[in-house]
Amino acid sequence: MNKNQRKIDVEELVKGLDITPTMYQNAIEKYHNVGKYLQDNGMNVDIFPQGSFCLGTVVRPYKNGEDKSYDLDFICVNNVNKSGTSPKIEKYLPHDILIQNEIYKNLLSDKEYDKCWTLEYAKVSDVDFNMDIVPAIPEGRNEIYELQLQGLEIEYTNNVIAITNKNNNSYNWVTSNPKAYKEWFDKINAPFLEFNRQERKNRIYNENRNLFASIEEIPKDIERSSLQRVIQILKRHRDVYFSKRNKENDKPISAIITTISAKIARGAYEDLGIVELLQYIVNEFQIYSKKQNMEHILFEYTYGQRNVINFNNGKWEIKNPVNPKDNLADSWNNKENPERAKLFFEWTKQLKNDFIDAFDLKDDEFFASLENGFGSNYVQRKISKSKYNVKNPIPIGITSTHKHWRNCEK
Repeated sequence: MNKNQRKIDVEELVKGLDITPTMYQNAIEKYHNVGKYLQDNGMNVDIFPQGSFCLGTVVRPYKNGEDKSYDLDFICVNNVNKSGTSPKIEKYLPHDILIQNEIYKNLLSDKEYDKCWTLEYAKVSDVDFNMDIVPAIPEGRNEIYELQLQGLEIEYTNNVIAITNKNNNSYNWVTSNPKAYKEWFDKINAPFLEFNRQERKNRIYNENRNLFASIEEIPKDIERSSLQRVIQILKRHRDVYFSKRNKENDKPISAIITTISAKIARGAYEDLGIVELLQYIVNEFQIYSKKQNMEHILFEYTYGQRNVINFNNGKWEIKNPVNPKDNLADSWNNKENPERAKLFFEWTKQLKNDFIDAFDLKDDEFFASLENGFGSNYVQRKISKSKYNVKNPIPIGITSTHKHWRNCEK
């Protein structure tokens, strides 16, 4: 199988893990309905998507060897003054209104999560999804001023919110700004999105003529650049890798993957294809891994100033680009979990094996690498083994550097 066909297969696999345009429109309709219902019942609410849904990096979750329901996050901002309320009051306000409606009461999960309530919707196109409603209010002026003093850029001072958070049996506020993060990400993604954009929109239109009367009707938020696809690949590989190692609690959060990938991509050409941009980013991961065992001065002398991932005075730091108080790598510095940074770089090494080095392997070994990266059950549903001359299972650990887990998956 030639490399171009292999690249096409990788692109089709990641595309199959994304939400469809039908699911996108369905989710938009549902969160608008939730917002209207809350408005009609006394809340001055602003509800909007956050995280992967608004960034265009949704990927189907994978846990314990199986694909799970999509989790789509929505911020629910109640426009009240912070001084006149509390995190517990704001956490329960949308919940108590939703359970007054018989439909939402039946959809609402009994479990209270630390930052959200979950509506569990039925399947759409044979795929089900959960809508996580995250209660929040506008952040207080003092907290915003403190962020400004610490270096928050003026363009990101709007839309700062305080999210409710349950920690054990107490409630507190967590400062966040998902709208500003989207602005930051969109600026980096813009040149990648513009490259070959018309061609991609034509493809979306041809595949979804039943949804859109014209190309102009296609929402920008269902388009996918090479950067967005790369982030989806990284998130899927992370889920499969850490699930098979029984280390799901130690996997890097999506905010880390998205932030460092976007920051690294600023140095790449916008015309790179998905696999080429993936290679560029993964190769940078390998360079950053040297920080584990190399003095800072020697690292800069050898590799130049690379500050996407920092390691100073024994502390790892990945800065949230829109919140100077937020170190995304805080958990890497937790004495109770000292291996998280090491596990991150071990994962990136496997990324290189499965998605970069694998392109030089034989067909059956490349197929096994796809299973490593995307999950064997999923790959076998999407691609026929005969296409890659796969006849019998390849034994685990057949090469010195390329470990295959095909038989480990449930």
